[in-house]
Amino acid sequence: MKAIYKRELRAFILTGIGYVFMGVFLALAGVIFYVNNLTTRSSDLGGFFTMVSYIWVLLAPILVMRLLAGERKKGTDQLLLTAPVSIGHIVAAKYLAALTILMLTLLISTIYPIIISIYGYIYLPEILSGYIGLLLYGSAFLALDMLVSSFARSPASAFVLAFGANLLERMSGLLAKAVNVPAFSYVATLFDLDARYLPFVYGQLSLANAVYYTLFTLTVLVVSVQMLKIGRWNQA
Repeated sequence: MKAIYKRELRAFILTGIGYVFMGVFLALAGVIFYVNNLTTRSSDLGGFFTMVSYIWVLLAPILVMRLLAGERKKGTDQLLLTAPVSIGHIVAAKYLAALTILMLTLLISTIYPIIISIYGYIYLPEILSGYIGLLLYGSAFLALDMLVSSFARSPASAFVLAFGANLLERMSGLLAKAVNVPAFSYVATLFDLDARYLPFVYGQLSLANAVYYTLFTLTVLVVSVQMLKIGRWNQA
């Protein structure tokens, strides 16, 4: 597992995908920070955290599009799945490599609240809550995109499928209100990641929502493992 994690982390650097993810995220976050805080001379980062969460919808597929679909396109998926390591460890290692890049990106983005602290005042618990929420929110999207990309045959199709799944997930809250079917609304509400992110934006470190994100992420990863196992059995 450790070897696969190091290989994937190295691949993010050598292929430039990690740099692209970091660069695009920090550029978009920088624009949001400039418009939301610098131009208005506001130290309130609530709007910043709200807008930055939308970036995950676009960028999370970039990190995962080659993790599983790339192996399948190169024909190395069978070698990987027959390696002396469980499929669960393979999925976990690949996911943790992508999560590491995400965490490094968030760490670099702390430059924005640091800039505010130099010229004004920030409420540290609110900043920590916002970043914890962003991390949990992003980790859930990474897990969802890992699952969706496991059905793809190429990184390009994995990106399209994952991006579509992210958009559908973002609309789950709206669908729950729009469709007047109790059973459907209940299921859509269960998958509404956006609603459970809002307390973190408002500076509320919600333990219940943190547990929800953790369970959501673990459940989706387990489903990904089972889907890969089914695929291996079918090919056998």
